Amino acid sequence: MKRGNNGMNIAVIGMGAVGMFVAHHLARIGLDVTGYVRREEQRIELEKNGIQLDGERIHIPVYSYTDLSAQHDYHIIATKKTANETLYPYFKKLNASSYLVFIQNGITNAQELRNLQAKVFIGVFDHGITRYGNDKIQQKGAGRLSLGSLGDEQEASVNKFVTQIDDPKFPVFFEKNIQSRQAEKMVINCVINPLTALFECFNGEILKNPYLKQLAKKLNEEACQALNIPTEEMWQRTLAICEKTARNKSSMLADIQSGKRTEIDYLNGYLVNHFPGNVPTHETITLLVKAKEIIHKD
Repeated sequence: MKRGNNGMNIAVIGMGAVGMFVAHHLARIGLDVTGYVRREEQRIELEKNGIQLDGERIHIPVYSYTDLSAQHDYHIIATKKTANETLYPYFKKLNASSYLVFIQNGITNAQELRNLQAKVFIGVFDHGITRYGNDKIQQKGAGRLSLGSLGDEQEASVNKFVTQIDDPKFPVFFEKNIQSRQAEKMVINCVINPLTALFECFNGEILKNPYLKQLAKKLNEEACQALNIPTEEMWQRTLAICEKTARNKSSMLADIQSGKRTEIDYLNGYLVNHFPGNVPTHETITLLVKAKEIIHKD
C-alpha cells in the first residue's frame, strides 16, 4: 500500500459528488488516495478517465466495495446512509489503529457506532457540488468541511487530521460541537430534499411557489422545535440555501428519478421516530416520499 507525502493512506468510500470532490482534493495536495465504488460501470469509467473537477482531471486507483482493504489509515465514508447496512460488517473488522470519517447526511449517534473498534470522526460538508455522469463534478458553491468527534477523547486526533488535509481550495475546520452542526444541516435537508423530490423541481422553486414555501416553513418550524434550534435563524439560512442553489437538483430528487432508495428514513424519518407526535408534517412527508419511491421503482 503506497503512502502519500505525509505518510497517510486514505480510502474514500463512495464516489458520488461529495466523494469525488474529497478524493480529487486530497489527491491534488499529494496524499495517497484510493476510491471505492458500488457499481462496476463507474469503477471502469473512473479508472479510465479519472475524476474531473471543473475541467481538471486527477487519476486515482478505484476498486469495488468488495475489495475494501483494512490497510488504509483513514476511511472516509461519503456514501448515502442507505449504504451503511452493507458496509458496517467491514467497518467492524477494523482495529483501534484505524480511523473512520463519516461525511453523511443526517445525525450520527453513539448507538449507530456500537461494536466498532476504529476511532470515529464526524464530518459536515457544506460545498455545493453537482455530479455529471460517473466521473465529472462541478463546484457550484464554495463551502467548508467541518470535522469533529462524539467524545472529547478524540479531539486531538481530529485536530491533527484537520491540519494534514486543510488547504485553501479545500478548507477544513475542527468543530467541537459537531452534532449541533449536523442537526442544523439536517433541518435544511429535511426541508429542501423531500419537497423537491415530491414535486420534482429545482431548489429555487421553494422560494417562488407560495404553497411550497408554506410547507417548507412548517417543516422548518417542527424540526427546529424538536431539535432545540432557533427557528427564525434556521429559516433564513434555509431560504438563503434555496436561493444560492436555485438551479440545483437535490440528491433526493436524483434518487427518485433514478428509481433508487432515498435517505428519507435518515432525515424526516429520523425526526418521526425520535419525536413521535411532535412532527406531524414530517410524518406525512415521509410517507409521501416512501410512496413515491415505490411508484418510481416500479
